[in-house]
Amino acid sequence: MINMCSGDAYEYCVIITEETAEKIKSVLQVIADKDKLIKAILKEFKNPHKMPSSERGCEGMKLLNEQQNLLWEIVSLCKKPIAIFHVTSDNCEETWEACSKADYQPMKFSKLIRLTKGKLWITKEDIEKYQNATCVCLPSHHDEDEEFLELLGVITRRLEDYNEHKHTEPIDKIYYMLVDLNTGAIKSSGTLNSIVTEWGEEWYKHDERHYDVREVHVKETNVLDKETLDKTLETIYENAGRI
Repeated sequence: MINMCSGDAYEYCVIITEETAEKIKSVLQVIADKDKLIKAILKEFKNPHKMPSSERGCEGMKLLNEQQNLLWEIVSLCKKPIAIFHVTSDNCEETWEACSKADYQPMKFSKLIRLTKGKLWITKEDIEKYQNATCVCLPSHHDEDEEFLELLGVITRRLEDYNEHKHTEPIDKIYYMLVDLNTGAIKSSGTLNSIVTEWGEEWYKHDERHYDVREVHVKETNVLDKETLDKTLETIYENAGRI
């Protein structure tokens, strides 16, 4: 992985299954629904004849926070992807803009190639290998890059090793999760600092006290062999061809 300087931003292309893509589309629909509500509130604030209440402003901010949390949910859905590629940075303006417009949107990898005119940091061999696969572009910044990769289950600093299934070292990690005590659902997961910050916002800012922070120990030593992985990929591609 390239060392990042302060202020730098990068894009990753993550190869995912069709099942993951469908889950992401469902989350994107929820984000779009919240966006309609936010636009309605903004319209009220632009009305010169009627000043909306402060409660409406707080409601809008809460919706924005919920949208941000849903974007992290999409990242979590991409955990342990089929493959992951470091594809561009913010100093490659044309490619960066194309990838940024496609952020979090599942698509065929061949479509991403067209959108970026093939100007990605990826080999011809990998383009040919994954051109019919489904992918999603995910952004990352220097101060959260290592955590970002860990959220995807990437435990090696060489993405080439991950894509070639050489990531045989066992996972022995500790994660923290924000749990909704009313529903039992996991709202988000990550480092202690990020989750405690989110818990604090729910507790102090929104007076939502039905959340718990839980420490989860993850230990994994089984690594699938190449034959199993290849058969799974073949099934995925066969099913995608029937759609």
